[in-house]
This record gives sequence, C-alpha cells and structure tokens, in this order.
Amino acid sequence: MAEAVCEEAEQLTKQQSECAIWHELRYGRITASKFYEAAHCKTNNGSLVQQIIGASKVHETSAMTRGKELEKDVIEVLEKELRVQITRPECFLYLVIRFCSIS
Repeated sequence: MAEAVCEEAEQLTKQQSECAIWHELRYGRITASKFYEAAHCKTNNGSLVQQIIGASKVHETSAMTRGKELEKDVIEVLEKELRVQITRPECFLYLVIRFCSIS
C-alpha cells in the first residue's frame, strides 16, 4: 500500500461512521477497537475472531446509537459546566503501510 493512499484514506475518513469509505476501509482490519475488545474479551465462542476477519458484522446497539447522537451535546455541557474548552482531535482511519491489515 502506497504512502499516498494511506494519507488519502486518513483525509477521507475524518467523519468516521458517517463516511461510507470509513466502513469499507475498516472491513477485515484489526482496529484499535478490536485490540481493546481482544484485551477485555471474556467469551470463547470465536465471535471476536469472526468480526476481525469480517465474517460477521458489528450491529449497532441502541447504546452505540445513543452515544453517537449525544456525543456533541455531552461535550458542550461539559465545556459549559467545567468552563473549559475540550479539544476534539480529528478522528480518522490511520493506515500503516507495513501493516496494512491493522488500522
């Protein structure tokens, strides 16, 4: 994978789940979320492995939907209550040339 492709993917995926290409590029990759799940996994039925290899899709739960809907509002309330500016880092899909299956 060329460095230019990795950089373009980073620029095109800043909207994360609102961006179709973000979903496409994550398919079959081991993401930071998957590393977290693996570190905290307590099941032995192989469902995490199935998600990682793309054999099953992650279905958005009501909690995930609610979290995405409330995220901006929660940050605004926190900023107001704490009288601080919360820095919102741009989120994107970061691809590594040498390890193209990890993002």
